[in-house]
Amino acid sequence: KLRGRSSSDGGSFCGGRTRRVVSFVLYLNRAWDEANGGKLRIYAAHDHSPSSSSSSQQSPAHVEDIVPEGGTLVMFMSGDVEHMVCETFAERQCIVGWFNEYREERVPCG
Repeated sequence: KLRGRSSSDGGSFCGGRTRRVVSFVLYLNRAWDEANGGKLRIYAAHDHSPSSSSSSQQSPAHVEDIVPEGGTLVMFMSGDVEHMVCETFAERQCIVGWFNEYREERVPCG
């Protein structure tokens, strides 16, 4: 899977735009076997990886892997936190969503 941030929902309205502010995942699988993979990998905000910086001085990536165990709720700032889903070998049931922000803009309608 690709590593990235969830900062844009791609939508726009006449006179304004929305953007993702908070992302959330609620896992529903009961008794998830870690051998099935599917962990949510969260990268530390201070990680200076090739995707976030072209600096030659790279710090080692600090990651947090979250097992998709039923009842686990994960929330993070969409534009600030890089994340990815690791390879999954079983059906992973979850509810995914975003809290959006609407920004008023002076865009000609028409």
